[in-house]
Amino acid sequence: MNFSLALRRFFPTVICLFAFCYVSTAQPVQNADRIIAIVGKNRIILQSELDQQAQQAAQDQNGGKQLNDSLRCLLLQQMVMNKMLVEQAERDSLLVSPEEVDGMLENRIRYFIRLYGSKEKLEQMSGKTVYQLKDDYRDVIKEQMMADKVKAKLLENVRVTPADVTAFYNKIPKDSLPLFPATVEVGEIVVDPPTNPELDAYAREKIADIRKQIVSDGKSFEVMAGLYSEDPGSRDNGGLYKEVTRDGGFATEFVNAAFRLQEGEVSPIVKTKFGYHIIQMVKRKGDQVDLRHILIIPKHTDADYKVATEKLDSIRSLIIAGKMTFQAAVGQFSTDEASKMTGGMVTDPR
Repeated sequence: MNFSLALRRFFPTVICLFAFCYVSTAQPVQNADRIIAIVGKNRIILQSELDQQAQQAAQDQNGGKQLNDSLRCLLLQQMVMNKMLVEQAERDSLLVSPEEVDGMLENRIRYFIRLYGSKEKLEQMSGKTVYQLKDDYRDVIKEQMMADKVKAKLLENVRVTPADVTAFYNKIPKDSLPLFPATVEVGEIVVDPPTNPELDAYAREKIADIRKQIVSDGKSFEVMAGLYSEDPGSRDNGGLYKEVTRDGGFATEFVNAAFRLQEGEVSPIVKTKFGYHIIQMVKRKGDQVDLRHILIIPKHTDADYKVATEKLDSIRSLIIAGKMTFQAAVGQFSTDEASKMTGGMVTDPR
C-alpha cells in the first residue's frame, strides 16, 4: 500500500480545495472576519485564523517577510487538510484525552518560554498570560493531535524503498529540485585539561569566602553574583535563572542541590564539571524554580593544556595505527558526556 492510495478517499475534497484557494486569495476582504472554508458539517476556517498562521509562518520560516499569495494558498491547503484529518479521526474514534492535550500544551509553553527567555517575556510579547495562551491553543493542539493519529494510521502499512525515492526524484526536472544546505557529520573526542590542585583549591576558597559574605555578613547575593560570578549567561542578571526544571539541561549535581533549597536559602558549595557554585532559591512554582547562582571556574595553566594535547595526540596515534576504533576511543577517553552518548558523532555543528 502506498501513500497516494492511502489518501485516495480524500482526493475529491483536495480537488475542490485547489479551486477554492484560487478564489479566496483573489477576493480579499478588509477589516472583517469571514468563513473561508468549511470541512464536513461544522468545521470552519476563518480568515483571521489564516492570517494568524501566515504571520507565524512568516516569522518562523520566511525571515519575517509577508507571505505571497502562493504561499498563503499552500498554507490554506494544509489547514483544510488538517481539518479533514480531524473529521476522519472522529469517524474512526481516534480521540485524545484532556490529559494528553494538557501535556502537549505544557511542552509547547515550556518551549516558548525557553525561546523567549522567561515566562514574563513570553507574556509580554504575546500580550496574554500563559493561562490565556493555553485556552487559545487548547482546541488547536487537540485537533493537531487527532490529525497526527490519522496520519499514523494511514502510514502504518506504507512502505517506501530507496528505489521508490530514486524513481520519484528522477521524474523531477533537475532545475526544479530544491537546494538543500550541505550538512556534515563529524566525530569528536574531547579531553578536558587537568586542573592544577593549587588553582582548584584557590577557586574553592574564593567561592567559600563569597558565600560567607552573603550568609554571615548579609551581603546581597544578586550584587555578589554581578561582581564575581564567571557564568556569562547569568552574571549580568544578578545570577538569575527563571523557570528552571529538573530536565532543563543543567548539571545533575546543580539541579539536585537547587531543588533541596527553601525560598531564600543559600546552598553549600556545589561542584560540577563547570566549576564551583553556590545557589540561592528565589521562588518555587510547582516543578519549576527561579534561582540565582554564582560560578567560580578553576583556572588552567599552559602545562594543563599541554597534558591534554599530548593525551589527544596519543589517542590519535592509536586510532591511525588501527589499534583502537574511533568509537572505542570516545567511550574510553572522551570527557564530553553529550557526544559520548552518540559515539562522538555530532551532526551539522554550526
